[in-house]
Amino acid sequence: MERRSNGLHILDGARTMKLRSYQTEMIDKTRGALRKNRRVLLQGPTGCGKTAITVYMMGRAAEQGKTAFFLVHQNELLGQTSRALWKQRLEHGMIASTKRKSLLPAQVASVQTLVRRLEQYEEPDLIIIDECHRSAANTYQAILEAYPNARVIGLTATPQRTDGKGLDGTYDAMVQGPTIRQLIDAGYLCDYEIFAPPSTLDLSSVKTKMGDYDKAELEQQVDKPTITGDAVATYRKHASGKRAAVMCVSIAHAEHVRDSYLAAGVPAEMLEGKMTNKERDAVINRLRSGETLIVTAVNLLIEGLDVPGIEVVQWLRPTQSLIVFMQGNGRGFRPADGKDRLLILDQVGNWQRHGLLDDDREWSFEGKKGR
Repeated sequence: MERRSNGLHILDGARTMKLRSYQTEMIDKTRGALRKNRRVLLQGPTGCGKTAITVYMMGRAAEQGKTAFFLVHQNELLGQTSRALWKQRLEHGMIASTKRKSLLPAQVASVQTLVRRLEQYEEPDLIIIDECHRSAANTYQAILEAYPNARVIGLTATPQRTDGKGLDGTYDAMVQGPTIRQLIDAGYLCDYEIFAPPSTLDLSSVKTKMGDYDKAELEQQVDKPTITGDAVATYRKHASGKRAAVMCVSIAHAEHVRDSYLAAGVPAEMLEGKMTNKERDAVINRLRSGETLIVTAVNLLIEGLDVPGIEVVQWLRPTQSLIVFMQGNGRGFRPADGKDRLLILDQVGNWQRHGLLDDDREWSFEGKKGR
């Protein structure tokens, strides 16, 4: 059985999902903001269930006969959202390089593909943007300019940009969800500990580029056997046998860290952008099963990875970006069986730059201000 709403297939059972009370409140506040504003940013911590909120909003739009696009920037997020929509039995298309054009009003879209095919799709009623702290970038702006009358909801845990640009030119209002500490106390996120061993790392000579450390200069300071060896020793002492995401500076650095773990007898792999979807999925599945304990990467572990079993986040990448620090640690906040807390091994002093994860923060649309 199925229902139709203005040509949109809504399979029976599409509206059966249950939302948490704070998710319902976030949706209600967003609806209220959209009555007065065309573009609204919805902020909520990593792990608060923004995918569930997205599925609900797209399902609601379908029932009202409205078209909705959900924009993502990673293939992992494309598949993850599509699976969530199918689970709620909402038929949808996918705008991606490997997919045929679909005329269904509900679409999950790769930003990189949609921006090249704008003339093929009529303006949707609703655009939902995942990780919308990226939406000041040219690709997102081209999409929003092509669809000026669409209502826009941006989703992010961190409404800032690393390059210092503000989001005030993109969004008109902000709705804030619960804090990390509120979700921890309610049992929706696991608690955490930070272990930060003394470090001799000197970054005083490393330049800043686009709001963060210059990668080439940073790699020279960090990619050293003494630092990597200390990282492996710290893991074996404090987190042996636990699944860990290791944040690295560059591909070469990630390779060296992986090799150091393997040399110490710890099952380790690396994620990198040149892998096929099948190869990346295989690595992630081995991490889920515990066959692999360590996964090293540069940016692929910062956003989108959904493996609740991750018990450790290890930082070998110094960063001036609060976004990178918060999003990266967010990979380990989801509760899982047998996991009592997240252990953060901060080998490079990031917590001193950015504070504790559950500190109260005041978010703003303004760009990064000078010191």
